[in-house]
Amino acid sequence: MMTMWMRKAMNKLAKPALGLLSAGVALGGVWLASGAVMRDVAVAQLPMGYNATKVEALTRPCFGVLINPRLRTCGGYPYYPYRSKYGHYGSPRTITVNCDTYRADPNRPDAWIERQIEKLPSYSKVRFIAKTRSCVMSLRLERSIILEGVSSNDRIPAIVARHGSPCIRIEPSADLVVLRNIGLSSQRGDNTSCISSSGKELTLEQSQVRYDGDAPAVDIDAGRFNLVDSTLVARTLTAALSVRNAELFSQNSYIATTYHGLKANLVGDSRLEGITFIQLADWHGFERGQNARAIDITLSTYKSIITLNRLQVLNFANGISIDGVGEALVSNTLLENTEHGIVADLDRVRILNNFVMAREIGINVTRGEAFIGGNKIALVRTAGMLAKDGAKIRAVDNMIDADPEGCRHLKWGDLDPSVRTCTPWYKGSEFEVPGGPVYVSGPEGPEEVAESRRTAVLQLFDDFWPRVPASLAENGYTPSNYVADPIRANN
Repeated sequence: MMTMWMRKAMNKLAKPALGLLSAGVALGGVWLASGAVMRDVAVAQLPMGYNATKVEALTRPCFGVLINPRLRTCGGYPYYPYRSKYGHYGSPRTITVNCDTYRADPNRPDAWIERQIEKLPSYSKVRFIAKTRSCVMSLRLERSIILEGVSSNDRIPAIVARHGSPCIRIEPSADLVVLRNIGLSSQRGDNTSCISSSGKELTLEQSQVRYDGDAPAVDIDAGRFNLVDSTLVARTLTAALSVRNAELFSQNSYIATTYHGLKANLVGDSRLEGITFIQLADWHGFERGQNARAIDITLSTYKSIITLNRLQVLNFANGISIDGVGEALVSNTLLENTEHGIVADLDRVRILNNFVMAREIGINVTRGEAFIGGNKIALVRTAGMLAKDGAKIRAVDNMIDADPEGCRHLKWGDLDPSVRTCTPWYKGSEFEVPGGPVYVSGPEGPEEVAESRRTAVLQLFDDFWPRVPASLAENGYTPSNYVADPIRANN
């Protein structure tokens, strides 16, 4: 009796459970049926193989058609955000700024692209395309970077600074900044330089800087500066190039300025090779342009050496002035249309195989010991070589040609007219002077210097545009054509 009652109770409890199960099965069937219908409709609307492609896109992000347009992890295709709108595109470490199409976005500040460049990781590369117009911007660089220009016209700079702002400001945290084949312009610099650097090393290669303001066109404070195959053109109240507490390496370049050319306080060894210094004619005849110096160098490191070789110095009142605690070599250099050619105030200086055409003093040694040999000095009125008290000169094989009219132009100062006597050294020329070719020592014998030395045409700031060296125009740029430079090994 008890067993029968328990069976009835269990049957009563089981019936609701079976009912729920049956209902669930029924609902599941309806859901499956509806899902099948929806799936059939979706499959009919989607291309064949969509699900397989979706799976592949999840496992291999660079496969198929489901790639996010902003995805930057797929190799082989660069990332191009805002290409047509901002003129800025590229990969995470190499971007291109197209100045021809660049324009400010009304929804972003004008300096938006500048901030994108400044935020790039170290050793990135930025290419500027400037074929028809320039980018107006001012860059502040805190990391190592390479800026490279692409232009079909040297008169269209890639970067034009805003009024009173620098073209490029390099902070001390930047280890190496390279400016290659790029034009920079500061039309109203005021008291701000076009390039201002306090980083560890700056290289200006195959580039041009045009500056109009009161400060130096390029201002280097500490580190090392490399000027290679480049041109600095400055209308300034100070020097075109200012270098302080740094090393200087300069090769095959032009520095054209209305006042001083180079003002440098150097540490360690430095070298200038094949540089042309020209004083522009904007301020000739004005007090502002008087007493300009092409090269004014102070050596601050004991036993440091500065080498000046194959330079041309044209139209400056004072040619080369070197002082300090180190030593110097001045060789194969032309100085023309100067008042004072070379002034040395060093422990030791070697002045060899130079052409000096100075109206007052050719070589003036004020301190230390000077080894002077193989020089040709012409047109002087006061002295070909002069040693102040305490200075020593050891001279050999020098040729000095005084100005035939030197007596008539001699400056007597306060000397009593009754004791003023002057006898010309001799008339005529012992060697070639202005109007004929001048030769310098070369690897295979004497070589004629550039034609600009014979004509010495005075040019204005607005008219001075450098000519491309024949070696670059015909053969292209190859580092083997030049003195070895360790900088190129890193780039």
